[in-house]
Amino acid sequence: MNTGRVVAALVAFLPFVAYANESLRVTNTTLLEYRGDNENGIDTDDEYGVGLNKLYLDGQSGATSAHLQLDGVYFTATPDLRNAPSTQPSSYVSEVRLERFRLQHEFEEVTLLGGDTHLQLGRGIALSLRKVDELGLDQTLRGGSVLWHGDAVRLQAFAGITNIANMDGVTQRHLEDPNDALAGGSATFHLGPADVSVHGLYLQPRVPILEGTGNDFTTLGGAYVDLPLSYSLSLYAEGAMQRYRIAGLDHNGTAAYASADMDLGIVSLLVEGLYLDGFRVAGTYDETLQQPNFYNQPPTLERFDQEVLDNQNVRGGRAKISRPFLDGRLVLYTNGMFRRFGPDDAAVDALHGYAGFELTYGSSSRWFASGGYREETQDGRTIKTMVHGESDWVQELGKGYSFQLTVGHESRTIDDRPYVRGTTLFGLDKSRLGALMFEVGYDTLNPNQRQFFFAGILAWHTYEWLTARAILGSQRGGLKCIGGVCRDFPAFAGGRLEAVVHYDLL
Repeated sequence: MNTGRVVAALVAFLPFVAYANESLRVTNTTLLEYRGDNENGIDTDDEYGVGLNKLYLDGQSGATSAHLQLDGVYFTATPDLRNAPSTQPSSYVSEVRLERFRLQHEFEEVTLLGGDTHLQLGRGIALSLRKVDELGLDQTLRGGSVLWHGDAVRLQAFAGITNIANMDGVTQRHLEDPNDALAGGSATFHLGPADVSVHGLYLQPRVPILEGTGNDFTTLGGAYVDLPLSYSLSLYAEGAMQRYRIAGLDHNGTAAYASADMDLGIVSLLVEGLYLDGFRVAGTYDETLQQPNFYNQPPTLERFDQEVLDNQNVRGGRAKISRPFLDGRLVLYTNGMFRRFGPDDAAVDALHGYAGFELTYGSSSRWFASGGYREETQDGRTIKTMVHGESDWVQELGKGYSFQLTVGHESRTIDDRPYVRGTTLFGLDKSRLGALMFEVGYDTLNPNQRQFFFAGILAWHTYEWLTARAILGSQRGGLKCIGGVCRDFPAFAGGRLEAVVHYDLL
């Protein structure tokens, strides 16, 4: 615990408590959890309890605002040391830590920012430091940023070190801050309806991949054009080139992405194309996650929840056709994607087609459903197939009650070996009170591990200042992806209580 840093941050925040004439908001998130035996064949993630508390303070006084996040975590046991020497440090670390601090002041045309901030350049091809709570991902730049915004030009410069959330939201293990040096800037020109932007950055990992070969580094330059020509046609194009050094060897990377969103009258058409050739923005290697810290996230062409195993070497395209009916309350769509990924000598071709509909009716009822087929081949051999279907149905019942049924099923093969996996969630929701849901999951990939999962979920949101959720039972793990970021979640067995309290002090 860095007590001095925590105290210093709280002292710096005191003026907002005393003098804030606009707002001071407190948000507190508490997680209490016990994990039993999830029957995944690994005993270093079972039989322990954890308490996690995240305190957020957001204050504003005139043109100055501040944000603070203080994290505290306590583990009742260290399961990774059960069969290890007592002198070995555990990766389950109890601590109190100042996780985030940011101070910002806005002048008439200039914004100054110091501390932790999320950053993205363009569509994330060059840089994407962001927060994805569902995947336990939270990356920021800890340093300074200057933004000048005029009528026709927007200029930004930033520099600092990379900072991540120190408790991994997936494994709950401690992650060291990479502290990689990062600096860059961008210039965006507003030319009528179009935005034309150029940007560049320099990254130097704190720890090189191979000692004795000098520092690793990445230099990158890119640009994008965002051109909304009319209400029926919008174009976007982005490209980047980079040079990076790993273990004393120099490499080049190239990236290009383009999309067109068109209203053709009868139907709407979205077309995307992506080209990535050895393109990566990677920092220090994380020994716990067994991978580098990646700081960019290019578009993927994939569905939002689809597995993305390689997003550094990609060639492909996607087209989506949609048509509204019933004054927009019903939308039908179909999607087709081809994606070649991986190095040239081991490239995998992926074809994925799916279709679905989105229907809204009544005052709050809806039904979304889709289904499709995916096939991946390598050197003419089919290595993976997937037939999938998903549905999300919410039916209002009157007097504030509604019934929800969410189903997702996948029939898969890997090297001609079939298996199925999926999750069904159903239950009742009462507005301004809460919800009672039941979850059933299954995964037959590994016959030596648990294949069926059952859980009850109780949500409570009676008060505006409090939301709470409790889970008891077991939930399916496996690879989970959101927007191209994928993490392998362990199965869960036990109990969990989450509560979020938020209150405006001023």
